[in-house]
Amino acid sequence: MRRGWLVAPLALVCGAVACSASYDTSPADGGSDSGNVEAGPVDTGADTVADTGGGVHDGGGDTGAADTFVQDTGPADTGTVNNDSGEAGSPYDGTTGKGCSTNAECRPGGGPGVNVCSGAGAFAAGPLYPTPVCLLPTCNPGTDGLVHYCDGPDAPTSPGVCVPSGDVGQSGTGICLPRCTFGSQGQSPTGCQGQDTCNLYGWSVDLTNTVTGIGFCFGGCATNADCATGSVCQKDQGVCLTAGVTRTKAVGAACTQADLVSGACDCFFDTATSNGYCSQFCIVGSATVLCPSGYACSGQEPVSVNGANDAAVTGFTLQNQGLAGWCLQQCVGTPCTGSTCSSAYSAGKVCEP
Repeated sequence: MRRGWLVAPLALVCGAVACSASYDTSPADGGSDSGNVEAGPVDTGADTVADTGGGVHDGGGDTGAADTFVQDTGPADTGTVNNDSGEAGSPYDGTTGKGCSTNAECRPGGGPGVNVCSGAGAFAAGPLYPTPVCLLPTCNPGTDGLVHYCDGPDAPTSPGVCVPSGDVGQSGTGICLPRCTFGSQGQSPTGCQGQDTCNLYGWSVDLTNTVTGIGFCFGGCATNADCATGSVCQKDQGVCLTAGVTRTKAVGAACTQADLVSGACDCFFDTATSNGYCSQFCIVGSATVLCPSGYACSGQEPVSVNGANDAAVTGFTLQNQGLAGWCLQQCVGTPCTGSTCSSAYSAGKVCEP
């Protein structure tokens, strides 16, 4: 169960607002990984074949041995895997996350010329981002429960994270959003432009059990002034829309996935049952983007994650200041109604549908 965004490539598909997608935080696949992203180190050995950033990369677990994968048609690397995108023959524009005002700024010479600027009509409902950035409209998020990177090889050196789009549970389609990262002891996220906020998507665990959060930059507005002219801030979701939506249900009211789709409220729901309660956007540690009394701003950072051989290790000991979150009902001395009191997050005890 997760509250997320439903962002179809170049259009929003659930009425006037973004809807929900299930972000997988299932247990690891049985190898040395963390649950969402392989924990093995990225190799640093030279390719055995020439590439231009497009050679297939194995993405985790090796110890520096040379790749033996796909040869592309561009000039040779200067030594290591994953050279710069955008050079002649590159299959990637490599600009995801770059600040922009036009699509042309997202399409360097030598790339495929497919990236778009979020502020240049990329989304039907509005610019969404307070600070416009380059995005790759389509990518493959996979079905293996792992984080997949995009606008470059499927490796943490690439600038984007492939987030599922379409209906809840739909696989095989995604949109490449800017990658952001953060530590496990309350550090602020890095990687997002301007006022855009980092949203937790997964995490990695290295061989020393050091946990690193992996996220995507999306939304982040607090007032209409944060959005481009001609758009307004949908404050309960932190996104810039051409036309705002008036909610008919208050934070804390019982809701279902259908209420999210209809726009009745921003429903935090169980993807198995579609039942939940109305929530709203917040920013961890913010003095202005706050939650109502009785609610905690949770970025949903887990206090325990899987490390080597799927053994449980300490996860996020403190909330990450500046991380995008959702207002979750606290259950310290107060029972949850229609949900379960959970201590799984670093935000403390909160009600989970």
